[in-house]
Amino acid sequence: MKKRTLVCFLIFTLCVFYSSIPNTVLGQDASLAQQVFERYSDTLQDEDIQAVLPDVLNALSDPTTLESPIIAQFGGFDAALDLLLGNPALIVGVVPTAGPEVIALIGRPDVQEMFKDPDVRTLLQDSEAVKEFSQLVVALATPPEVTPEPEVVVPEVTPEPEVVVPEAMPEPMVDPFAPVMPTDEYLLGKSRLGGLSLNMASARAFIEDIIQASGLPLEAE
Repeated sequence: MKKRTLVCFLIFTLCVFYSSIPNTVLGQDASLAQQVFERYSDTLQDEDIQAVLPDVLNALSDPTTLESPIIAQFGGFDAALDLLLGNPALIVGVVPTAGPEVIALIGRPDVQEMFKDPDVRTLLQDSEAVKEFSQLVVALATPPEVTPEPEVVVPEVTPEPEVVVPEAMPEPMVDPFAPVMPTDEYLLGKSRLGGLSLNMASARAFIEDIIQASGLPLEAE
């Protein structure tokens, strides 16, 4: 008995929890336009449909179209739409500005299947819903804006100035046969030539040394 009571309590709790979940979580709070858009998202990927469908929807949902006596003669909106799907050229009688591309679009099997959907017919009779649906289709046809990547600026490298090395001046050529001129040092007795000084006093002393070494007497001055 306790086990059955516990099971009943759990079922009751789950029911209360389920009923408390917002419709948004369950995907039921989406607008009619969003529901139709998601339902026929594959069909709406066609570029030809994207280019023409918003104009067709706006024309069919226009109050002037909905209140047209022709719609009333056909037995109301649903009956008139069924007749239009059977003969797309009749759109010109309701929307005189409709061109060949509109007639071709209404004649497409995938578009006719969409127009047979009761939710789509309800949407067509609500101008605000049609406006929202058209905006969704237009946004689908608009490619996302691509932000260009920033241009990478490479700084210009200034070349270093070329170092010019001056050429070495050649040493002056010496003539080996040129006469050697005595300098002042030779004349002043600061250098010797063959061991003999050119200074008179030194020469005199040198000669006296030679005389003494030979044993000869020196003459007094």
